[in-house]
Amino acid sequence: MKNNNGSYSHILKYTSLFGGVQMLNILIGLIRNKLVAVLLGPLGMGIVALYTSTINFIVNTSNLGIHASAVKELSQAFETGDTGLLHHKIHVLRHWTCITSLLGMMAFACLSPLLSRWTFATYNYTIQFICLAPVVALTIIALGETAILKATRLLRQLAIVSVCGAVGVLAVSVPIYWIYGCDGIVASLVLMAVVQALTVTAYSLRRYPLSFAISRACVHEGRAFLGLGIAFVVSGIMGSGVEMAIRAYLSNAADIATVGLYNAVYAMVFTYAGIVFTAMDTDYFPRLSGISCNGNELNDAVNRQIGATMAIVSPLAVLFILCMPVLLPLLYSGKFATALPMLQVAALSMYCRGVYLPIEYVALSRGDSKTFIVVEVF
Repeated sequence: MKNNNGSYSHILKYTSLFGGVQMLNILIGLIRNKLVAVLLGPLGMGIVALYTSTINFIVNTSNLGIHASAVKELSQAFETGDTGLLHHKIHVLRHWTCITSLLGMMAFACLSPLLSRWTFATYNYTIQFICLAPVVALTIIALGETAILKATRLLRQLAIVSVCGAVGVLAVSVPIYWIYGCDGIVASLVLMAVVQALTVTAYSLRRYPLSFAISRACVHEGRAFLGLGIAFVVSGIMGSGVEMAIRAYLSNAADIATVGLYNAVYAMVFTYAGIVFTAMDTDYFPRLSGISCNGNELNDAVNRQIGATMAIVSPLAVLFILCMPVLLPLLYSGKFATALPMLQVAALSMYCRGVYLPIEYVALSRGDSKTFIVVEVF
């Protein structure tokens, strides 16, 4: 078996690597969430959830899916061994990252009154949303530089970036919440975005230095990213749009504290319990994109990924469900105990994700945007 096709040893190696890194990130995140849950309570966490879901919606809409489609384009250039071609495509990607980050930031600022009304049922948070506009730009820039690390197989560097970013976020956010409480949420989110963007950019620029000069030719050439990128825009609107709508509905129909309970469940299932799936986006997708044609080679890579993932997910999901009555109040606080039934049922989704995610990446790796959009809509 060829390693780049995804032997079981390769899959388990990088699942273990990024699973271990994710475990470390989760440990750091647990400390942070525990402190934040105590300092802010469900109300504060609900405000954070409404802000972050809105930011994600605008990011996924305005970045045109460039960061995701770029992984495919850069991976294919990397596989050819043509250094000149790879550097040129990175140059094109950075052009478009700059453009989309500015557009996203301006769109977020202009839509701030409406976003405040939709999420909090009042215009009183308009200024806060305007102050959060730079977070959109910084997030898009970080996504673009992360795509470069993924596509060029700088996986160890990506793991280091992930850990450093988590430590930086912990160091920045907790003191602000400690001193200012809920009044420090906006400042904390902005500083966290700065830390994460600087961390990933420092590593990517060290390997692929910035050679940036605005070029109309590069902007025109980057339109090749948009074919698959538009599919990611639709996916982003469907995914983050639904998340924002659910949180906004809970905020309007119940209260912001209920949003905090819902977000705690969401984080537990899709972040903490999702450590196994980190390797898919980091290692599996670039590897799948590097397979040039359909056939047995592609099928074997997908089947091995499903088998290895389910072997890890099955016992993890069982332990997760059984231990939640103890872990939930331990990781957050007793105020979140009412979310336990939803959490245990939602944990079953891990089994479904273990099967459909490896298959869903096939359409992405082939550049089949229509199939990907249909799957995402359903």
